[in-house]
Amino acid sequence: MLPWKLISGPARQVQSMQTLARSYSQSASSGTMLGGEKAFIRAASMVPVTREPGSLEQVANMSSQVIQDLIAKSGIDVEDVGMLIVGNMLSPILQHQSQLASYIGSKSNLVHDNRGEGTGIDTLTLDAACGSGGQALRAGLMSLLSGFHDNVIVLGVESMIDSDKELVTKSLAQASDWDEEGGKGATFVSLNDLMMTKYIETYKNSISEEDFFYFSENAHRNAMTASHAVMKKQIDMKDYTSSMLLGKHVKLFDACPTCNGCAGVLLSRNGTLGQDPVISGSDSRIDNIHLKSRQNLLAMEALKTSVDFALKQAQVSKNDVSIYEVHDAYSIMAALSLEVCGFVSPGEALKFAKEGKIKLDGELPVSTFGGLKARGHPVGASGMYQVVESVLQLRGLAGANQVKNVKHVLCSSFGGAATTVASNVISI
Repeated sequence: MLPWKLISGPARQVQSMQTLARSYSQSASSGTMLGGEKAFIRAASMVPVTREPGSLEQVANMSSQVIQDLIAKSGIDVEDVGMLIVGNMLSPILQHQSQLASYIGSKSNLVHDNRGEGTGIDTLTLDAACGSGGQALRAGLMSLLSGFHDNVIVLGVESMIDSDKELVTKSLAQASDWDEEGGKGATFVSLNDLMMTKYIETYKNSISEEDFFYFSENAHRNAMTASHAVMKKQIDMKDYTSSMLLGKHVKLFDACPTCNGCAGVLLSRNGTLGQDPVISGSDSRIDNIHLKSRQNLLAMEALKTSVDFALKQAQVSKNDVSIYEVHDAYSIMAALSLEVCGFVSPGEALKFAKEGKIKLDGELPVSTFGGLKARGHPVGASGMYQVVESVLQLRGLAGANQVKNVKHVLCSSFGGAATTVASNVISI
């Protein structure tokens, strides 16, 4: 076989895809990262989450700020960055901008001749609804491990505070089964309310509904000391129980706020073990997009499978997970995530939270900077905020939010009601 560098571009790409396919199949069954290669996170950056009016200019400015910071922190020349991947859900609707990665690349001075031909780098715009960030990280990982690129920038960005709130709500509902749910008036408030109602009915003899409060309380408490979080408000049980009902059971303080934001990382095939965090495991699965067609509304099979395979790939047991950054868009999602993934038994998540075991000094800290619930949920960017926050924890740079002795952080990012799930393990 010819040395890799001597293979022509098209032939190299074909060989890359063939190698990636074989390696991925082997890694999924053996529980090891592809070919033993590593994807280092050389730099991580984010802007504060906001609720100011959004715009396309805001998308460009946030993205450019993060990209420039990544280049500066990583020590990697911009000419050596081969690809920009952008996770986003709503820009084609709210800002009327498709080809978002190419747009951001153009506005961020990434149009250059670093590959010997053409005028710009490789780009990919990725939409997996509110799971776009987590899926973008996986795409970056695969672009490295396939051999296509040595250095890749991955962003999640969203500008979604619009004067037309009905348009935003309807646009978010496109992540559901449109024919059976969103098109018939269902929203993600009503879909999460359906799941929360099922949970309460299933465990009515062993839980107290008001104990969902402890997930919200934890998120808000952690956001108070997170400089980039948007919800700077501590809440108590009275605040929670008296908050507005959005459905049969979902309250205002069960739900996350919609926001603007951008977060990103620079991934590289080259780095320093023990200093640069690595993506040690990654997996993605889907469930039935139509909730009522799922055999068990509380099972979240895509989450369970993706977490199991990601941890197996990382060679990390559940007991070795230092932090779990859950997709807590609603408190029912946080509770079910702990149960479905096997961190607690079915019906035990509320008790686990009430006993303080999800706090920063608890048995399994979650939402360490406020999570989607209180850091805020700029939907296409939330998965990347999880990753950047994980890097801060692993590097011991989390300040007042620092968890002790962090070695492995598990992040789960959902598209829809855990329909598309990307689970990534970040380790050091």
